Amino acid sequence: MFAKIAPPEGDRLLALMSRFRADPRAHKIDLGIGIYMDAAGRSPVLAAVKEAERRIWENETTKAYVGALGHPTFNGAAETLVLGDHPARAEGRVRTVQTPGGTAALRVAGDLIAGQFPGTTVWMSDPTWINHAPGQRAAGNAVRQYPYIRATDRGLDADGMMAVLEAAAPGDVVLVQAACHNPTGVDLAQADWTALADLCQRKGLLPLVDNAYQGFAAGREEDAAGLRMLAGRVPSMIVTTSFSKTFGLYRERVGAVTLIGETPDAVGRAEAALAAVIRANYSMPPHHGAAVVAVICLDDTLRHVWETELEAMRTRLLAMRGALAAALAARGADGGYLTRQRGMFSYTCLGEKRVARLRERHAVYLTDDGRMNIAGLNDGNLERVAEALAEVAET
Repeated sequence: MFAKIAPPEGDRLLALMSRFRADPRAHKIDLGIGIYMDAAGRSPVLAAVKEAERRIWENETTKAYVGALGHPTFNGAAETLVLGDHPARAEGRVRTVQTPGGTAALRVAGDLIAGQFPGTTVWMSDPTWINHAPGQRAAGNAVRQYPYIRATDRGLDADGMMAVLEAAAPGDVVLVQAACHNPTGVDLAQADWTALADLCQRKGLLPLVDNAYQGFAAGREEDAAGLRMLAGRVPSMIVTTSFSKTFGLYRERVGAVTLIGETPDAVGRAEAALAAVIRANYSMPPHHGAAVVAVICLDDTLRHVWETELEAMRTRLLAMRGALAAALAARGADGGYLTRQRGMFSYTCLGEKRVARLRERHAVYLTDDGRMNIAGLNDGNLERVAEALAEVAET
């Protein structure tokens, strides 16, 4: 039977990671992988996480299942991080469910949409995160894209985005990223969030907000401002959250789906339908990573430690952006876009040929579409990256 299976199209990001590992050059630089790295080039375990894990290890008394909806304390903490004291919570119109990472959150949200509203189209930005479209198509949803970035100045094409979304049908889903857009680093401004809210209201669209980097752009509360405003303007909404980046919990796979409904009864129905999707998929989420987040969020001292560490990560990203922009300017190359974009990623718009030249001539690895992980920069490699970028820009 298995011999009849056609080889799948390869995952280009995984192929790039393999190619980097196989590169024998000692001076190679990885700016392609999508994880946060510190100044020493490591993905660190946060001090707040270490302490939370110690407490869990000392006090845990069971390894029983947590249930299909996940860790209840974590769900409450995640909901607070996403929505704060949003009025929809007091009105009983919000439910939050734990998932194994943000990827699973997006997939079960897609399964919910496909199962309850067959024939729905999910609209997403062009470009967008590499897993957005495959996940929604695998769930059974149609996918269409809206323009997002201008190649001329690497800024947001807000007019093009809204013009194309006028073609969306009532009941369609609009997938947007809350902050630190992957792969471009270009975010919606407050006026753009308002325009999106107006569009969703007028056309009866369901927003699906991917919240993967809350705290990496302007700050933890500031990065949630757009999605919170949107939640107050539309009757229904879905938010998927990843805790991989801001808590450094990549391998623990910690995520959540937050549902906002028209009424308490409506959101309860949606939660029950989502529970059925989960039960038929992975049945129960893991406990450990969610317990870590819950311990941190419910302890004032640990929460302060985590918030301090999160701010340090955000500040380092800003510093690397500014330093690379200055190094490029010193070489007569354009780096202004770096300081206009936000978060872990920057979209260089170099194109595949120049990205290949970076890799082959300079051992500097970006993704094929020109996405650069700012967190991969440090004081030891920044000047060489600037030299490489300036050189390929001239070719």
